[in-house]
Amino acid sequence: MEKKNIGLTTGHSISVEESESENLISLSDQNGVVQLSIVVTSEGPILKFEGSKVLVHATGALAFDAERIAIRGREGVNISSGTDASFNVEGDLSIEASVNNITSTLGNVNVRANDDVKLNGERIKLNS
Repeated sequence: MEKKNIGLTTGHSISVEESESENLISLSDQNGVVQLSIVVTSEGPILKFEGSKVLVHATGALAFDAERIAIRGREGVNISSGTDASFNVEGDLSIEASVNNITSTLGNVNVRANDDVKLNGERIKLNS
């Protein structure tokens, strides 16, 4: 495996490693800790970000398109929008939590179904 290193003025370094099956491009900090890796394989590139904080910023649209997408927050997940938001699912949508809260801060909560609307609970409390 051949390895080439390039030192940057910030103290960071870029290394390129070549092997028979893949190429590895790494960005390391001043202490040699890898912060960004790009593994180039025959199936395409794999990006790996490592650090205490990673920010992806776009002034225009940002899109993810994949066969499957998984997002996991070890200490929480927050999705917010400065305007309307929507989820469009061609199949079933399931939401599971120990408690589900739906709050409308201004206006109605509208429920519409093509078929039956089913409420199943130990007790159904209205206006309580």
